[in-house]
Amino acid sequence: MPDVPAVVPARRSDLGIQGLRAVAIVLMVSGHIIGAPDTGLRLPEGSGWRVANMWLESVRMPLFAALSGFVYAMRPPVPASGLPGLVRGKARRLLVPLVVVGTLFWLTQTLVPGTNSGGSTPLWRVYLFPYEHFWFLLSLFVIFLAVGVLDAAGLLRTTRALGVAVAVAAVLAVVTSAHGWWNLLSLDGALNLLPFFLLGVLLCRHGSGPMTRRGPLAAAAVATAALLGVQTWLRLPDPEAEGLGLDALGVVVGVLAVVTLVAVRPVLGRSRLLVWVGPFVFGIYLFHSFATAGTRIVLGRLGFGEAIPLVFALSLLAGIVFPILLRVTVGRVGWLSWALFGERPYRSRRERAAARAVAPAAAPAAVPSGVADPDVTGDPVRVGGGRD
Repeated sequence: MPDVPAVVPARRSDLGIQGLRAVAIVLMVSGHIIGAPDTGLRLPEGSGWRVANMWLESVRMPLFAALSGFVYAMRPPVPASGLPGLVRGKARRLLVPLVVVGTLFWLTQTLVPGTNSGGSTPLWRVYLFPYEHFWFLLSLFVIFLAVGVLDAAGLLRTTRALGVAVAVAAVLAVVTSAHGWWNLLSLDGALNLLPFFLLGVLLCRHGSGPMTRRGPLAAAAVATAALLGVQTWLRLPDPEAEGLGLDALGVVVGVLAVVTLVAVRPVLGRSRLLVWVGPFVFGIYLFHSFATAGTRIVLGRLGFGEAIPLVFALSLLAGIVFPILLRVTVGRVGWLSWALFGERPYRSRRERAAARAVAPAAAPAAVPSGVADPDVTGDPVRVGGGRD
């Protein structure tokens, strides 16, 4: 294992976070492609693909949540006066794409033959309750509001306070759940991901400590892999199995994985490809299913449906490339960019640099804390295709 540099102070030019975001989105898209017995590739329970997918289940979304918290913490805590701006910013960033892209996805599932679950969910529920991968947007919105209030009250200022908050949130994630009407705004997902979001805030504001040294880092990596194996083995007889023990094990695995991956982020930041993909992650999250499902359907009709490695590889490629192309083309149109991606029109790094050179005096004023959107879905790191 290569030596990991000392803790990199959290800053908006943290290339390692961009690389880690790219890794997270590849894991997530891969999981959606493999799917369950009645979704994705529709493979049987005993398939090695399904086992591998199960093995990474406790890593994917916790990592996304932790990255959200990490990048949120790159700005100062939100003051009480900034809370209305935080609500408006997150509604624009998360809820507008939820409504627009969620509706498009629902229509696609309803009207296009060969999709996995056409129209079985009433359209109105798409906007208020968990629906496909859009549940994460609702959960993240709730988390931002909760953490914003805690920050404004000064309850997350110290390492100890954040550590206690992570521990309390972890206990809540294990012992509480929301179903039916109580799962409004995907509250269950918010409860499950809150400890990891807070962990990301902790790691950003106070660093990874001894995890930057080779010994502790290697031990954490081995422990993570071992516990992932145990968790997968326990769930093999029943992949849908639940219980306090399994839930607690999942939280422990997620915490270890997040801390380990955040600690090695400088290594990932050396990859130009990963760093370039990082700013496109939110668009990939929103639109990958259109491309992966379309690729799977086309390959099936061409007679390649049983060639699982080929279908997986081409679906993964399409799920990454199509949203990026969408962002750099359609995303250049102002109103479409706001509607589809919840952010300003796309401009390449070169175009932004040229604009600054032509009109340096017209640089935008600093945005008050709590008004901007420094989250995993609103990349504040100006790298490659990132936001202005």
